[in-house]
Amino acid sequence: MQERRQFYRIKDMISLNYKVVSTDNAEQEIDNAKHGYSELTDLRNALLCVDSRLDDITGQLSKDYPLIAEMVTLINKKIALHERMLGNDDYKDHILSPAREVNLSANGVAFEAKISIPEGTALKLELVTYPEHHYIPVYARVVSCKQNSNGSSSNYMIAVEFEAISEKDQEHIINHIFKKQVKELKRQRNSNEQSEARVD
Repeated sequence: MQERRQFYRIKDMISLNYKVVSTDNAEQEIDNAKHGYSELTDLRNALLCVDSRLDDITGQLSKDYPLIAEMVTLINKKIALHERMLGNDDYKDHILSPAREVNLSANGVAFEAKISIPEGTALKLELVTYPEHHYIPVYARVVSCKQNSNGSSSNYMIAVEFEAISEKDQEHIINHIFKKQVKELKRQRNSNEQSEARVD
């Protein structure tokens, strides 16, 4: 059995959708994902993330560079109109799920769910990291399903390992986690310095 590389894990707030992949289709879909074949839904949701990030950037630009912000908005609208002319604008029906707390690493994720999912079940996941609005479609397999005892409204903690994720997306998660760790270390350092200053 091939030994899996170990990665750092962090608590993070991300969007996460999942669906169970039927046993009959799981191996084929995982194999397709490993070879870079993207479903149309994946492409539409990735585009939705780009739109969301563009809205954020445009909002920031509008304060100091209103003409640049207007230009970005117009270009985005032009692309949307082309989509409608081609009859491919139904991706607008998709929405990002609200961010939720998860335990994230580059080779898996643990999250709360209202229903039990048996170990070994194949899942199709859609992750979105913030603030980058980076969309990550990935196939995974459940390695643990434990009942919560912390009074949470979600009854189960599901842990999965990624089985098919692009190298680029895995590298993004690694960098994302590193940035979060650096930010947390800076926050702790500032907090300690402020505590020491109050003592002095």
